[in-house]
Amino acid sequence: MKKFLSLIIAILTVFTLVACAEPKDEYVYIYETDPQTKSVSETQQSKSKKKENNFEYVSYEHKFTNNKIIVKITALEDIKDLSFKVWFLTGETNTLHTVKEKFDLKKGENLQIVFSQDQIKSELNGQKPLEVKLKDVQGNVSSSKLIDTVIIILFIAVISGIVVFEIKKNKKDKQKEAEKENQQEERKEQNEAEQKRKFEEAKYKEAIKNKAGDFTDNYMERYKKTFHCKDDDYVRSKAEREIDNFFFDNEIIHIYEIKYVHPITKEMARPDFFLPKYNLYIEYFGRKEKSYVENQKKKIKMFQSDKTINFEYITYKDDGELYGRLKEICQKYSIPLK
Repeated sequence: MKKFLSLIIAILTVFTLVACAEPKDEYVYIYETDPQTKSVSETQQSKSKKKENNFEYVSYEHKFTNNKIIVKITALEDIKDLSFKVWFLTGETNTLHTVKEKFDLKKGENLQIVFSQDQIKSELNGQKPLEVKLKDVQGNVSSSKLIDTVIIILFIAVISGIVVFEIKKNKKDKQKEAEKENQQEERKEQNEAEQKRKFEEAKYKEAIKNKAGDFTDNYMERYKKTFHCKDDDYVRSKAEREIDNFFFDNEIIHIYEIKYVHPITKEMARPDFFLPKYNLYIEYFGRKEKSYVENQKKKIKMFQSDKTINFEYITYKDDGELYGRLKEICQKYSIPLK
């Protein structure tokens, strides 16, 4: 499409240049030197220097017939107030004849000027002119060429504008289509990732449940799961809800209060969070009663003595910087965050 439009513009441009090209007339010149004091060879040198000042809207020819010299001038454009001088050249003497009248010619119209050959020979001391040329040709050109040129330029400008508009429109449409496809692909990947995450989480929960079983204790009976999380889990405190939501927002598979059995001592516990992908247990200690703190120390010692797992804990003292503490833990175990 772009190549085709470029070809059209190129053709129109060439057409404009050809249409606007001025007609070349190798016979019509305006001479700077005085023909009565310069020889033919010197005049030809002056002619070549002043070629850029040509009046190129007429062409002419001359002929000798019946003792007369006829100069025929043809208008190449509409010309008003055409004036000129006729220059008769011999090998030695040259005569310049001024035509005092001014003429209005239509394009293609001819004007014939007739001179008596005997009169010219008398002015040239009996010599017959070898050549006849025009000098100081002037006139007002009223040409339709300018209008044609303007129309063609406007036409090209309109076509170019349409071409540019279509190219930009096609480009925008392609960009929108590409963006739409990218968004659909991203949504598809997100849905697939979410489904995979839920599937893996359910698989881990089912596997661990079958392996470890379930149990209750007085603490769990006393503190009910009343805090609802984003992933529909229920936890026992606001801080635990924030931790659970942090894992959910960052798409980190986690299990709440999974049963843990020490491989050597066979002690049992139910740590608050387990990240199966990283074999990481995380406990949150949110109270400061003496008996609770003593039990906390025992739990920490038990988990730290198990070299087959990773263990971290958070206390109520971290509540003001809870997200910062969670980020530290994730960084320590190279857990990516969203």
